[in-house]
Amino acid sequence: WTAPKETGLTIQDMCSRLDVGIREREWFVTGRVLPELFSDDFRFQDPDVSLDGIETYARQVNRLFDQKTARVEVVNCRA
Repeated sequence: WTAPKETGLTIQDMCSRLDVGIREREWFVTGRVLPELFSDDFRFQDPDVSLDGIETYARQVNRLFDQKTARVEVVNCRA
């Protein structure tokens, strides 16, 4: 969680890093995010929940899904 932040990435580079991270780590269901790609001011909000910080988000995602069975299928990730 204390990894240095990636800065100066082009949109295409950021998209590529996110694509690899999502496909390899399935972070939408595992919470195994790449914190270096997210701002310290990261905030997740939907109609049911509001979370401040990428670490909080990641821990809650991990708790939400069954880690033995949940999977992600990425259809498309592009800039």
